[in-house]
Amino acid sequence: MKKIKFLLLTALALILIPFSASAETTVADAVIHVNNNLPVFFVNGREDVDFKQYFTIRDARQDVIVEDDYMDLGGFDINVSGKYTIKIEYTGSNGRSVNRSLNVEVIDEDVEAPFVSGALDEYKVNVNTTIEDFYRRFNARDNVDGLIVFTNNDFIEGIDAVDVSIIDSQYEVTVRIVDSSGNAFERPGIIRIVDELEPYIFGVKNITTRLGKEVDYKSHLVFQDNYDEVDELVIKYTYLFNNEETNGIDFNKIGEHTVRVSATDTSGNISTVEQYRVIIENGLSLPALVLIINGIILVLGAVVLFVAITVRKRSKE
Repeated sequence: MKKIKFLLLTALALILIPFSASAETTVADAVIHVNNNLPVFFVNGREDVDFKQYFTIRDARQDVIVEDDYMDLGGFDINVSGKYTIKIEYTGSNGRSVNRSLNVEVIDEDVEAPFVSGALDEYKVNVNTTIEDFYRRFNARDNVDGLIVFTNNDFIEGIDAVDVSIIDSQYEVTVRIVDSSGNAFERPGIIRIVDELEPYIFGVKNITTRLGKEVDYKSHLVFQDNYDEVDELVIKYTYLFNNEETNGIDFNKIGEHTVRVSATDTSGNISTVEQYRVIIENGLSLPALVLIINGIILVLGAVVLFVAITVRKRSKE
């Protein structure tokens, strides 16, 4: 009987091995990505284009270098105006081919200005923030130059005069970008320094005390605002005990007292309401109780040691 079972299990294993092996060796198709941040319009007669940089290949979790052999430029000629289709084909490690294509055009002349998203007639900048945050609202793209990244004030005339520390001040600026062909985008606007950021409350944590022992349940909180000093904030506390609102913490009532706190700055911005608990226990607190128990254990240990030493001395006598 055992021999029959052994033969059956062996046969089953032989059947399953090919399936498990094929499952382990299955490799997904390679993936080709197209970089859409690069331009697809080119001016007739300018420098030739390396289209390999437009594509990235990922195969078997590895990056693959794009080779000329993978590319089909479709007769692209930078000196001949017209539309072209650039193709790429790659055979992955699993033996299957993948391909992508990209439509491009050679134009006689570039007369189109860059497009800038985020350019407005008026901007609000929060007081005491960094002006670098202002650049992040812009995104520029040109038909020939591709993606243009805002990294400094070269594209914003008048930005150097902006003082973000003066609330309610305003400044005239102009967003201006010129592409490689001399086409310019311009849009004037006004920056207003405002305060629309709410205060923050840090250090929120629960507090535990004993019945009848009052503790300071506010000093651990830290308040911060981008413009106002702490003493200028209006800090509001509300209290709940047994789901009923109270006027404060009654340290003679055992249980969990809920404290809710918020802060309002001089501009009317209100912080998120933070919540924590003041827990009043009956009798000794848990840390004190642990300390007493540890003390008792030490005393008992000393007594046992003393008795053991005494008994040993007497036995020797």
